[in-house]
Parts: sequence; C-alpha cells; structure tokens
Amino acid sequence: MKSSILMVLCTLALMASCKSKKQFVTNENNNSTQLVGTWKGEEKDEQIKGVTKSWEMTRKKDGTFKVEYTINEDGHVTKHSETGVWKTEGNLFYDTNDYSGGTDVYSYQLIDNDTVRFKAHNMSMPLENANYEFYDIRITK
Repeated sequence: MKSSILMVLCTLALMASCKSKKQFVTNENNNSTQLVGTWKGEEKDEQIKGVTKSWEMTRKKDGTFKVEYTINEDGHVTKHSETGVWKTEGNLFYDTNDYSGGTDVYSYQLIDNDTVRFKAHNMSMPLENANYEFYDIRITK
C-alpha cells in the first residue's frame, strides 16, 4: 500500500513539474528563434578567479536546453551537465536549470547571426564578478 501511494505521489510531482515547465515556455513570442541551435563558449576568471569554463549549449525551439560544461580549476578538469528551460523577453534571456531551480537573467545582444553577447543582469547565485559577461558562438542551427 505504501509503495502504491509513493508511486502516485511521485507521478503527480512529475506531472506538476512538467506542467510548470510548459507554462514557462508557451507564452507567445517568448523564445528568440535566433538563439535556437547548438552554441559553444568559454570564459576565464569571469565567475571565479582561477577557473576556466567552456561549454556547449543546445537550445531547442520548445524552450528546453542542455548544456555540457568542462571546468578547469588549477589543472583539475571536471565535466558537468545541466538541463532546463529558457525564454526571452525583449533583450532579456532567462534560463532556469532543473538542478537548482534557480533562474539566471542576462541581457543579450546579437552581434551577428552566429555570435551572441550575454551580460549578467540578475543571477540566482552571487558571482565574484558583478560585470560577468560571455559570448556564445553558433555551432549548428
């Protein structure tokens, strides 16, 4: 009996999380089709001094994303991946990752069809560099 109740509760929780994601991404015109595709980027000492981080980010038209990070801290390399949802409103880019549930907000500027500049606007976690910014370079559409 307990396992049946637990299974029902887990199913309801999963359905609720899927519904909230859908609500986040189904507002009309909230995703810039120019940002859909696979992108790469790299930054050094921007978020944390002594750390270089590179990534490959895939943003889908349905408002979901997956990002694969490679982090190098003083020669110690680790890999990390995240999934979540994204949207745009005006010149602001929002991404909410599934791991922490936190939403980061960046202003963004299309430099050309294959280059985007992001600048921290309102972050879910404090950064050492309040002027954090980075560029994404398109790999594929």
